[in-house]
Amino acid sequence: MDELIAEKSHALKLTTDELAKITQELQTPLTDATIQSLLLFSVAFQERLEEVEKTIEGKRTVIDGLDVTVKVLRKDGEIYLELRSILRPHSMTILLAPQHHSGTEFGYPSRLKDRAYAR
Repeated sequence: MDELIAEKSHALKLTTDELAKITQELQTPLTDATIQSLLLFSVAFQERLEEVEKTIEGKRTVIDGLDVTVKVLRKDGEIYLELRSILRPHSMTILLAPQHHSGTEFGYPSRLKDRAYAR
């Protein structure tokens, strides 16, 4: 029981820390200087993008610079990616790999047919 409490306490702390970080990000508006810096970076980076994408280190630099975070979620037996970055502070969720089930297999054919794959 103590192990479960410790595990849940740790998970709560991680969640609280993440909420504090997101709250700070949302309360910190983008200034004209920040926007200008991002635009200059984008132009310069676009000129070198093809070369940068050839190495893992180059890809990591891009991910770190854009503060990209990805969470893997499992819902209804399917795997989704929740994506956030400095350019998209509100997350976007995409289906990673659709499961190919027949609708009658689970008893809800209309739900499978109408499922949206991105939000």
